[in-house]
Amino acid sequence: MKKKRMPLQHKIIFGYTILAAVIGSMIAILIYERRQMREVEGGVARLWRMHEDIHTAHRHVTGLALQGEAAAGWSDAEKDKYHTHRMRTDSMLGVLGQRYSTIIPGGEIDALRRFFL
Repeated sequence: MKKKRMPLQHKIIFGYTILAAVIGSMIAILIYERRQMREVEGGVARLWRMHEDIHTAHRHVTGLALQGEAAAGWSDAEKDKYHTHRMRTDSMLGVLGQRYSTIIPGGEIDALRRFFL
């Protein structure tokens, strides 16, 4: 009995089909990985923004605490300056509480805001 052999033309077509499938898979993986990288980069950018916002709020709260230590001998201009700084800090904490409400519990920010009233 003779075995049937696949014609050379069919072997070439089969080889090209396999090659096209491998290249298509590589392209799909590349597209998927690029999309994943964009999502990760976006998350990192959001985290850096949150870090900067929290750092700025911390700096303002610390400044208010340092200013408040010498409150007994203030002039009217110094009181106005403190009030302006306090209102700016309060607004910043309010925005921080709204922007990051899913991460930072609102009660903590509200307690900090009440501290400077």
